[in-house]
Amino acid sequence: MRGRAIDRLGYFLLRAIYRPFDLDRTVVSIERSSIAVVTINRTALAVHIGTTTTNLAHLLLALQEEGIIRALTPRRFEVLEETRLAASLPPNPQSAGQTSRPTI
Repeated sequence: MRGRAIDRLGYFLLRAIYRPFDLDRTVVSIERSSIAVVTINRTALAVHIGTTTTNLAHLLLALQEEGIIRALTPRRFEVLEETRLAASLPPNPQSAGQTSRPTI
């Protein structure tokens, strides 16, 4: 896997929010309103992004400290700042010049 683990996590979370129909059992559920609430399987997510569960916990804590997510329980959290989550992703050449949601 290429890229930093935090970038892979950000990409995965955005993909989970906008394309929940094609995910495996990594994301248990997503409730979508003005704020996305994601319930995850930490072990499956760590394997999916190519890291350990310990490192995943550190990554989620870093996102929480930056105000991007807020933990509700150890497996459930709210994505508060989708735009900041997307900021670490490489630009998509197909969406150059667009200001809408990222293409994932």
